[in-house]
Amino acid sequence: MRIFFTRFLSLILIIINCLLIDRNSFSQDIHFSQFDASPLTLNPALTGMMDLNFRVSNNYKNQWSSVAAPYSTLAFAYDMNVLKNRGKNTWLGVGLSAFNDKAGKSQLSNTQVNLSLAATQIINDHNTLSAGIQGGYAQKSINLSKLTWDNQFNGNNFDPSLSSRELNYSDKKNYFDVSAGGLWNFQNSEALNFSTGLAVFHANKPDKSFNNNKKESLHPKLVIHQKTEIKLRHNDNFPDRYIVPKILFMNQGAQRELFLGAFFKIKMQTASRYTNWRNEVTMDLGAFYRKGDAIIAATSFDYGNIRMGISYDVNISKLKTASTYNGGIEFSLLYSGIFSTDKIKIKGLPRAE
Repeated sequence: MRIFFTRFLSLILIIINCLLIDRNSFSQDIHFSQFDASPLTLNPALTGMMDLNFRVSNNYKNQWSSVAAPYSTLAFAYDMNVLKNRGKNTWLGVGLSAFNDKAGKSQLSNTQVNLSLAATQIINDHNTLSAGIQGGYAQKSINLSKLTWDNQFNGNNFDPSLSSRELNYSDKKNYFDVSAGGLWNFQNSEALNFSTGLAVFHANKPDKSFNNNKKESLHPKLVIHQKTEIKLRHNDNFPDRYIVPKILFMNQGAQRELFLGAFFKIKMQTASRYTNWRNEVTMDLGAFYRKGDAIIAATSFDYGNIRMGISYDVNISKLKTASTYNGGIEFSLLYSGIFSTDKIKIKGLPRAE
């Protein structure tokens, strides 16, 4: 199994290196401000990476309603780990995810369903490595009747009754999509825990063009993400407290996004050690800066196996003149669970998030 894992990770790294050579096309993917609350859209290697058996996640984002027709994104995912409790240091994660993104007056819609597979290897008491691959089927659609063309200008004004003369466009485009990624996690008891991941989406560069006579490849998207959880000095008079810096960098053609953020986490109640009578309760509060675009205030609340989050983007770019500093609101809901009544805890594996 270790040989399989090594070859699997090597294949992913080869794909990533090859993909970074081509930079001729551009398209922006869906993205969530609470990116770590949507693990399967962040990195396929996160599939099955949890301290319990399974995880269900739901995400919703609505933005730019103050500027034009609102952009809305809805995502759902289910993933679990298998072969985990057989006394071995390697196991698999499998997952199913789907999302729908609808943008602008033209009702440009992107719907995609993905299957994910990942392998996780415990290196020692503190380190784990994971590699994942994701494949899916996507459909893009657009309402051509909502678009306007220069051929519909009659010399004095716009006349929608005139033909656009654009005969080579279809209102739907279907394609198969492939992505891959890797993840390194380090955990030193509760004092320090960090994870670093790298992923490439659209590895096969699918054709996304609505023009039947012109091919336009969907540019691969590089994602680098890092999260660190640092426990502050313990004080018997205060609950456990943590500082959690987070970084996300994405590059897709000419488009780049950089998120820098930090959160304050407080454990308001610890879980029962041997029974299920008392659930762990934690709360996170912090903010991101999305370079050149927005300030994002965010908070999340964990009660046992349930995590709820909310964030709001405050636009600070040149678009603020039209947006009046409004951006978008986002909600996330995650639930993780086990298949048996016995609690499962494997050292070196991060908390389900």
